Amino acid sequence: MAKKLEMRKKKLKMAAWKCSVSCGSGKQTRDFSCRRIRDNTSLPHHQCDGRVKPPAVRVCQMEPCNAAASDYYWVPGHWQECSHPCGKKGKQSRKLYCYHQNGKRVNRRLCDWNIRPPKKRSCNIKKCGVTSCAEYRTKLGVRQDGEYKLNILGRNLSIYCHRMNSTEPREYLTLHSETNNYAEKYDRRLLDPDTCPNQGVRDDSCRCTDAASDAGITTFYRLRLNITSLKVNTKDFTFSRQRQGQPQAYGEAGDCYSRVKCPQGRFSIDLTGTGFMISAQTTWVSHGPSASMVFNKLDVRNNFDLLFM
Repeated sequence: MAKKLEMRKKKLKMAAWKCSVSCGSGKQTRDFSCRRIRDNTSLPHHQCDGRVKPPAVRVCQMEPCNAAASDYYWVPGHWQECSHPCGKKGKQSRKLYCYHQNGKRVNRRLCDWNIRPPKKRSCNIKKCGVTSCAEYRTKLGVRQDGEYKLNILGRNLSIYCHRMNSTEPREYLTLHSETNNYAEKYDRRLLDPDTCPNQGVRDDSCRCTDAASDAGITTFYRLRLNITSLKVNTKDFTFSRQRQGQPQAYGEAGDCYSRVKCPQGRFSIDLTGTGFMISAQTTWVSHGPSASMVFNKLDVRNNFDLLFM
């Protein structure tokens, strides 16, 4: 019983097959070594069970030796990420594959190495920029609030750094038009809420009464921005102005004007000139049993996506 147990503690370790030729018919061989399973120690061959030893030789068939070099061509793979995103010269590499004209991938030795595509290249030799307001404060000793260039995903964009005298500076995105960045909950309610006068066109002289006390109009000239996730905090009112009533979150609107589809609350988002645009992942949700929404969108391409949360 003890002898059988000891045999289980030993195994044959096999090396990879190697063909004796690069083309045509040849022999493929591989080596074996006897090792103890517990600690992978090498043992003499006779200590392993020879009855379970796999074959060490087999026939191998490579590509025909008389094939013309023109029958094969190189196919490069995708470039890998640059070894350094910025700051110093980086390197990129990719794999190269050899294919026969019939579309089958073959050994790379069959392709003409004189016309082999480059396998490595230099990349991203641009300088690294400052990536946060906190970095401006700690590394450059800046204590003044203001507009600074931050490197966001490889591009230098203007970001307003706030609370630079504190240990936790904050980033804000300066908007170029406060007039076009507002949120409103309309403060009027129809006496007959089952109608929609003037085909929905607003008329402040309507047969209305005052709406709920939480109505108001808020304009924004800077937005609180998470520069890592590129999410906007829509309820940060640090750089906003209250034009009427109660504060309204950025990108939100509402009213209690009518029970039919006749929306009067409005909001406007204008990111022109900021280098950002509204992310396609941003969604607006309606609230209330008679809610309705109407959107007018103007897409601006080649800008970073902002997600409104």
